[in-house]
Amino acid sequence: MPYHVTMAVRKTARREVRLDPEDDRLLDEELQARRMTFAAWVRDQLAAAREARDRRRREQALERLLGARLKIDWDTSDPDPATTLLNEIAADQARRLDPNA
Repeated sequence: MPYHVTMAVRKTARREVRLDPEDDRLLDEELQARRMTFAAWVRDQLAAAREARDRRRREQALERLLGARLKIDWDTSDPDPATTLLNEIAADQARRLDPNA
């Protein structure tokens, strides 16, 4: 029975960091306190940065949505104008999908 052996190759990047003695000591203390390797600490920091970036993007999207000023002409004589408006939108979309409806 023939089979294929494939080898997964992970693409990585090597970075060099030069620290002054005080920063190097602080980094060593941080790594020891967290019981982490430098590589694990960097990955942890990147994950936190990614999460913060994604949160900022979500907050900005929410601000854009909340900041959008939609002009809606409410029928003041209608006892439930929001439902009427939603029904009109749904009916309009149904007509677009099936003009014979």
